[in-house]
Amino acid sequence: MPQTPEAIFFDVDGVLIDSLKAHLEFCEDRARKIDPRVKIPSVREFRDLAKGGRKISPMREFFLVVGFPENAIDAAVKDYEANFASESKSQMFDGVVEMLAMLHKSGIKLGLITSNVRRNVEAILGDETMGLFEPAGLFFHEVGISKSRQIEMGAKALQVDVKRCVFVGDLPADESAAREAGSKFVGVTYGWGFAGDELHFETAENVFSIPMAVQRAIYEFSK
Repeated sequence: MPQTPEAIFFDVDGVLIDSLKAHLEFCEDRARKIDPRVKIPSVREFRDLAKGGRKISPMREFFLVVGFPENAIDAAVKDYEANFASESKSQMFDGVVEMLAMLHKSGIKLGLITSNVRRNVEAILGDETMGLFEPAGLFFHEVGISKSRQIEMGAKALQVDVKRCVFVGDLPADESAAREAGSKFVGVTYGWGFAGDELHFETAENVFSIPMAVQRAIYEFSK
């Protein structure tokens, strides 16, 4: 059996886009206006929460985790969806464009599965990078279904075997989604929720190592 994935689906925040600090800064700014007593965690503190399995997405969960009062969540989510893209200092991790272009050129179908909204993702990735993904393989928060179901739907839409797909994510919930869908998983350790040890799946320590980690994940399936 060829040791090549038929499709790779990428989470966005913490995998393709370096945005955690920007998200926390956005929350810090809004918290001062909502309730000055809210103490937003640092990047390190937040990563510890994510590593521990706390549900942090979509943004409703993110705001709850960082301490926003329940009665402020709906307004905070609307504010985020309307203003984060224009205010954010997020940017792609080094090497993302080159990595995606190489995979695309090799004939592997690429997709996105993210809890973020389309507007935020497109604003940072840009038209050229978005053009590397299969339109039928794009799933954003607006879809309103679980990531495991999105993987299943993405495989079907791209007419590939879900077992020959790899989901690249950075949270325990991403690994669970891949396992539930029956796809392989690669966890990036430079993102929001994984450290580089005691993990039972393939990992990538930087963007440039993702292709090899994906290949290893598929190789394990083919044995």
